[in-house]
Amino acid sequence: MSEQIIGYYNAHETKLLNSLDKICLSMKKFVATKYSEKFASDLQTDIHAEYKKLISDIPYIKGKRAKFLNSFLII
Repeated sequence: MSEQIIGYYNAHETKLLNSLDKICLSMKKFVATKYSEKFASDLQTDIHAEYKKLISDIPYIKGKRAKFLNSFLII
């Protein structure tokens, strides 16, 4: 069985948050048209803060077949 490494992604926090922000930015216009610009901005801020808290808890799975699982866990 593969080993899990907790805290592995702490060193990648900036990259992960930048990727998340790009995704949120692309969705922001859609959310703003459905609700409001303020709601979309507040939602983006909240999502960023919650994801930042979760990064240290995302396990990194070692092993040949773990690449897909690690990608899924990051998402």
